[in-house]
Amino acid sequence: MQAVSVKLARKIVELDPLHIVGVVENINPSYGNVLLGPTFKKILGAESYKEKILGNTFRVSAGSFFQTNVVQAELLLRELRERVGESRFLLDLYSGVGLFSITLADKAQRVIGVEENPFSYFDALHNAYINDQANVEFVQGKAEGVIMGLGKPDVVVLDPPRAGLHDDVIAGLHYLRPERIFYVSCNPRSFARDALNLIGIGYELVHISPYDFFPHTPHVEVLSEFRLKV
Repeated sequence: MQAVSVKLARKIVELDPLHIVGVVENINPSYGNVLLGPTFKKILGAESYKEKILGNTFRVSAGSFFQTNVVQAELLLRELRERVGESRFLLDLYSGVGLFSITLADKAQRVIGVEENPFSYFDALHNAYINDQANVEFVQGKAEGVIMGLGKPDVVVLDPPRAGLHDDVIAGLHYLRPERIFYVSCNPRSFARDALNLIGIGYELVHISPYDFFPHTPHVEVLSEFRLKV
């Protein structure tokens, strides 16, 4: 079976040898709707790849999440950098491999990223190190479980999965009351729900920009900014 797997992996790499750096098998023993299981096995080549965005290098392992449309991601990040301004403490929830935390590191005195996925978390630690971002740290855990124990940020960046924000994240934001919240969403339905919840706890939606991360599909990514009402 292993010999067949290696042979198949070589055929896959031959399809695009300039861009396919490795073949990894994921084993998911469950029957639920979770796509990936906990076990990854390298069949051929590398177990991760590197992406360079706005001068920073990011390692992305097979089990980690990363934006699939790098061109649109760069455009979104450029706008985010323009809007975020200078801050004392920036909290990046659902931080993945550190894309937002590291890209915005020079905009804040302190940055903390929170990520549940262990593969993304360890990639984020590695990426902060290779990009020499000493003011960036990462915490592994669910956003709703750790938000109350990290201090009071003045800026929060949110990039949740399609399901959107957990109720306890909304409650944590209500308690912490950061001055500004930047919310990146790939699901208009959950974003609309969360936007109403943020407005309900005292925020105003002041800006929203759509990005075509998924061309020729009905899906759209949005970057939004919420400000605390005075």
